[in-house]
Order: sequence, then structure tokens, then C-alpha cells
Amino acid sequence: MLNAIITEESRIIRFGLKRALKETNVAEVIGDYASVADMLPHLSRLKPDVVILGESGNILNRCLACYEIQSVCPTAKILTLTEEHQDDELRHLILSGASGGISTRAGGAELVKSVGIVANGGMDFDSDALKRLMGRVPRQVQSDKPAALDALTERERAIMTLVAQDYTNEEIGQRLNLSKFTVRNSIVEMRSKLNIKSKTGLAVFAVQHGLLDVPRIIRGVEDSSP
Repeated sequence: MLNAIITEESRIIRFGLKRALKETNVAEVIGDYASVADMLPHLSRLKPDVVILGESGNILNRCLACYEIQSVCPTAKILTLTEEHQDDELRHLILSGASGGISTRAGGAELVKSVGIVANGGMDFDSDALKRLMGRVPRQVQSDKPAALDALTERERAIMTLVAQDYTNEEIGQRLNLSKFTVRNSIVEMRSKLNIKSKTGLAVFAVQHGLLDVPRIIRGVEDSSP
């Protein structure tokens, strides 16, 4: 039997997930937590086969969570809960290490199917976008990281690390003693240099290239949640 960890803010959803997995005997839930920050200290000890990652937080927070889960427990497969994946979000989740995504409205049979697929090394995103993206994702993962970093100035790297932490242009300007217009122009220039379409993409790039302390950011994001 597989071992699974659930991290989801809603107690009702956690209860439903545990019940579905128990009734189908597909996986034993060895831990359930309200947040990624609560789960991380136990991850290396529990060594789950699958981590079911809740939908709370924006796409950036979930990407950061995927990176940290993979860093602490590389063998764990990640199944994300979501309402619907847009193309750009799906690409970022795959690059961050997620193996599957399932709707919070899915039934028990769909959950069992998804858990089984990702646990056995497959990918299970219920989206036509996956077919469009699979041809592009591998090439992005294998990109020349040192060359990409060399394309950025020190100021751009500093701005990127703050963008990845969800600071506004005005807040970044205050921290770096720049105008918000200079920050905006730098972000546009970085996106052009790196062929990245969104701020989330810049954040994913920053994590991939080791520019961020992901565990600290995860704690900071979740500690500041209302």
C-alpha cells in the first residue's frame, strides 16, 4: 500500500480525501496538515510516496511548495488540488516538480486513479493543455542555467528575488532605493531577456537558479496569511 501526506487548509477537504483513500485501500494517510510549513518538518522522516498539495495560496506559493517538497524528499510525487489549470500555471507546476493535478470536485475514483498514476512515475493533469505543453517543458528544464544567469545584472537579480516573494513594484523600489517605474522597466527587460511571460515565471526561474531561500519564503508567506 502507498503512503500519502495531505496538506490542505480546509479540514472538510482533508477529511474527504482521507476517507476516499481509506475506503479504496489505495493509500494510507500517514500525515495531514493545514499548511506546507506545518508539514515540512515531518517530511524527511515520513518519506511519503505521494504528497497531495492543497489549492490554498496562489500559483507562486504552490510552485515554491513543490520545489521544497522535492528538495526535502526527492522520491515523493506531488498531486495538486485545483479548480482548473491555465496553460501558464500548468507549465510552472510541471517545472516545479508536480506530477499531477485533480479538481477539488473530483470523485473518489478519480482521486484513486490520479494517486496511482503519479505514484508509479506517471503524469496526470486533467487538461488538454498538458498535450500542448509537453513538447516545450523538457527543453526549458534542460536550459543553460549559467548562461541565463549571466544575462542578468546584479540589480535585475535583486529585483527578481523580491518579485518572487510577491512584493509590489513600489515595495521593491522602496527596498532597493529605486522608483517603481525603474522596477517596472527592469521586470519588462528581464522577461524579454529570458523569454518569460509572467511574474510567476520569473519567480520559478529564481527558484530554479538558487536565488531564493524557499523554506524561509514558505514560512513567511504562510505566517502572513490572514
